[in-house]
Amino acid sequence: MSKEDIELPLKNAFFQNFEWDNPKKGIHCNLFSNKFTKLGVNPSKGAGLFDIPETKKVYLLPELKKVDYFIKINSGISVEVLSKKIELINEISICYPPKTNKINFHHTLNFD
Repeated sequence: MSKEDIELPLKNAFFQNFEWDNPKKGIHCNLFSNKFTKLGVNPSKGAGLFDIPETKKVYLLPELKKVDYFIKINSGISVEVLSKKIELINEISICYPPKTNKINFHHTLNFD
């Protein structure tokens, strides 16, 4: 498994991207985060001992803000098979394929 972050320079944000490749089985997938939290500093406020830094969440796919991570299947395994295997993991609360008609593909998620 390798990791190479996805960068959105216009939003000054980075999203985790993990690549999973199993050549023997022909499986190639990416797991990537949907949320990035930016820490900001408000110059109009003085820096006090108990000041809480300002944060702003940026989403890779803003139409799906409730989704923490996505898996992009490139080859070798079907959505149904992978979904059933993921649902067996206790730490996963829910697994479902998103409705692609609700996603605005203003940027392409191409990791090739």
